[in-house]
Order: sequence, then structure tokens, then C-alpha cells
Amino acid sequence: MERIHLPHTDLQVSRFAFGTADCGTRIPEDRALRVFEAYRKEGGNFLDTAHCYAAWVEGGLGVSERWVAGVVARFGREGLVIATKGGHCAFDGYPRPDAFLAPEIVERDLSESLDRLRMDAVDLYYLHRDDPRVPVGELVDACNRLADAGRVRHLGVSNWSARRLADANAYASAHGLRPFAILQNHWSLMQPSWESLDAPGDVRYVLDEERAVLEELGVPVAAWAPVRGIVELERGGGWGYGTERNRRRLAEARRVAAEVGATEAQVALAYLLRQRPVAIPILGTGDEGHLREALAAEALTLSDEQLARLENA
Repeated sequence: MERIHLPHTDLQVSRFAFGTADCGTRIPEDRALRVFEAYRKEGGNFLDTAHCYAAWVEGGLGVSERWVAGVVARFGREGLVIATKGGHCAFDGYPRPDAFLAPEIVERDLSESLDRLRMDAVDLYYLHRDDPRVPVGELVDACNRLADAGRVRHLGVSNWSARRLADANAYASAHGLRPFAILQNHWSLMQPSWESLDAPGDVRYVLDEERAVLEELGVPVAAWAPVRGIVELERGGGWGYGTERNRRRLAEARRVAAEVGATEAQVALAYLLRQRPVAIPILGTGDEGHLREALAAEALTLSDEQLARLENA
């Protein structure tokens, strides 16, 4: 599997990340370990977890990070890149203060995450959601203090707009601080119909007009839910993806899949792998067959004409 260098870091991460949100809860621990072992044998090294993961399952808060600790105990730490996230707003099962990105809240999240992970430091630490009420300089300063303390090696953000990320990294550059090296947002061939807002704790996806900004910044995107929308549309619903544009794109993905001998999901992943900024799809599955299907998309060659058809459908 190809490796991607994260800018402003010494990290080389695999072309696909391994999502762990459901590992140890909806995906039984042993099955998740078997799927991860298959991912590792194919050259995967990038594990993604978060402080809040599985809080939506009774008794699930912290299980994902503890599962990652089990992975490290079983397979060793060498060569793995461990990323976790903190600073998330409240949801059912996860009570939080209104100021969820306050430095003391993020620092407590990190302490709890490191305890669950059984690590002194994590390779990559994301702020999980944004709060536009807080100036970016305050967030850059707070994250750099965590790095200076040796508790995180490198920094990222999740569910941020390209504009806020650009402002944050401009502040970091002007003050000689570590910038945010990666953005984790939703990105898929099927673009959601819901609107990304500049509201505290909003969920964001990569907007068409943001791509040029992100490419200029040189910041890759860890793309969560990279094939979402395909199954939803195939089942006749939509659930946030039922737009005419997405229906046209799905129809085009089917045509391209038939031309290249692949599945629609593989075409959607191959499309992402050819985008700028660089996309690193996060795969979250408890099925080894689904994992191998997804990984095979790396070797799938789509022509410029096929990519243009998908883009412009």
C-alpha cells in the first residue's frame, strides 16, 4: 500500500486509514482484530480513533481506544501511526460543556485518551469539532502547548472549514508554531444534501469550492465515510444523499464499474484517490471481504475521461 507523507511531520501514513469507531462494540473484538491483521498485512499502518467513539452504545465510551491499545499490545507499536481526537460537542450519551474546546477540556480528553491507549504520547491529535466562537490563534496555541509537553507529536483538525484551517495555519506560520498537518472531514463521490454550517460543533464535508484552498495549503484530507451514499441510494432511500446529482453520479459509477470490472464502491474510492487535495479514505468495517474489496481500489485505474464523467454527472 502506498504511503503518504503528512506535511510538516515525520509521519508516513498508508493510503487507507483503519477506522475503529465500532471496534469492540458493534464489531466484536476478535473479528475486528482479524480484519485489522488483514489490513496490516497489506501495508496499512494508520489507525483512527477518538475520545468520544462508541459513546452512542451503552457502556461503549472508551472501548475503541482500549481496543487500539490491544492492537498495539498484540502487534507492537513499531510502524503504526496512532491518531485520536478530542474536543467534541455534546450528544446523547456524551455530556459536554458548551465551551467544548476550552483548553482544560481538551487537555482532560487527551489525558483520558492516553490512559485508555496506554501511551505517553499519540502520533497525531485532532480537534474533533470546531467552535467558530473561539479565535483560531487560541486553538493553535493550546494544541502547541500539548505538543510542547510531549503528549502529542503532531496536530490535525476534524470537521473544520478550509477557511478556518487556512487561518489557523497562517497564524501558526506567523508565530513559529506547529501547523495542523491534516484535515478529517466527510468526503465521498456522493455529496450530502445537508448543509455544512459555521456553527459550534457542526459536521462538515469537503465542499467543491474548498478543494483548491486545501490543495494550495498542501493539507491532505482523511476522508471519513468515503463510500457513504451509495448503499443509501441503492436501497431506494437517500438518508441525506437523495439528490438528483447523486443519482446521476451513482448511475455513472455503475457504468464506469462495468467498464473496468469493479464495484460501485471501488469506483467511488478510486475517484477519491485521484483527487486533489490528497484523500486518505478511512475504512471502518468488520468484514474482511469488504476490506479487501476497498483496498483493491488502489490498483484500479480510471481514465481522465471516466473521472470527468463522474465529476460532472
